[in-house]
Amino acid sequence: MFMRRSIAPTLLLAGALALPVTAPAGVIFTLLPTSGEVAGDPGDTVGWGFTLSNDTAYWLWANGSVFDLDKGPSWGTYDDYSGNSDPVAPGTAQNPTVLTVLFSLLDGTGAGSFAIDPTVPFGDQATGVISLDYDIYDANPSGGGLDPIDSARVQADAVVTSTPEAGTWTLLGLGLAALGGGRRRRSAARHPADGPDPSAAPRKSLRPW
Repeated sequence: MFMRRSIAPTLLLAGALALPVTAPAGVIFTLLPTSGEVAGDPGDTVGWGFTLSNDTAYWLWANGSVFDLDKGPSWGTYDDYSGNSDPVAPGTAQNPTVLTVLFSLLDGTGAGSFAIDPTVPFGDQATGVISLDYDIYDANPSGGGLDPIDSARVQADAVVTSTPEAGTWTLLGLGLAALGGGRRRRSAARHPADGPDPSAAPRKSLRPW
């Protein structure tokens, strides 16, 4: 793996002249999972891997990613990992070159990670778009010393859902089961299910008359 420092903040601060152009045809960006949906408890860190498919005649190298979400920055914090990926070799329409980068919080690989704010309510959801910026080269840039001839941006929809941890659901289920059992016992005590046995012989009277 070629480790490279992300330059996404530089691109964002440089103004409109430095913004990447729309990706050319033949470059396809897909998040992993392919649905773009990840979930975690409030306070957890989740993330996405990605694939970058290239059927152009140029080398591509990711240099940064951003996550624009509808709930704003108070919902969590996105950390870009894409600058740690390898360059993607040229390909063809019949045989594109596909780079696959799995998400790993430990190794810092993937498109990026998202730390869900601990104050986010259970069951809440944030949607948005992850934008991946990459540089375009006319030769393999991994050896260093090459300047990109252009840059571009690809995007994919992303969703983050805040879900209770498994233990929370287990405790909730046990509580509901205990509540239901208590109600059944109280009902049985008030309304016994078994009445007198109709097959039992009638009791004889001990009275002399």
